[in-house]
Amino acid sequence: HDAWRRNDLAAASLWVGLPPYLGDAINPQGALALLQELDKLFAFAPDLAKAEENSREFVKQVDDALVVNNEMRSYLEQLEERIDSGIVSAGTPDLPPAGDLMGDLNSRRGRIQGMDVKGTTQVIRAQVPMAEMLNYAPTLTSMTGGRGSFHMEQSHYDVVPAQLTERIVAELEREREEKH
Repeated sequence: HDAWRRNDLAAASLWVGLPPYLGDAINPQGALALLQELDKLFAFAPDLAKAEENSREFVKQVDDALVVNNEMRSYLEQLEERIDSGIVSAGTPDLPPAGDLMGDLNSRRGRIQGMDVKGTTQVIRAQVPMAEMLNYAPTLTSMTGGRGSFHMEQSHYDVVPAQLTERIVAELEREREEKH
């Protein structure tokens, strides 16, 4: 709590992305990742030996399960990503045309679901991968001069496109080689 107070934080919320097929299962890798991030933020130097051991054991159990379960193995070979449904709103006639906003959403692998006009406000409904929206606020602010807004909520999970999967796997393999 002292580290939070020193950084003027009343509260903090940390999330870890876990595969949806794990359901509510306890995931030692997720817990380890959260502890490592907390240590980076607040330098509280936790003893991670037990968490690292639990994480290795968890990975071994999953690997062992995959050896005997072909259906699960083929499912896990396809990466999935969270898709959010969202609404982007921009008002007044001097803002960029809706086509510019829709083009930006499309460049983020978004699927436009529709557009409405309410008075002078353009409202665009779209489904976009959550990972593509993490840096959307500054882009929307820039495109609309601060007069646009958006909100997102989880819709579903979908398979990551093959070329992106290949890039992600290559990056993970590079990171793994650098660690060893």
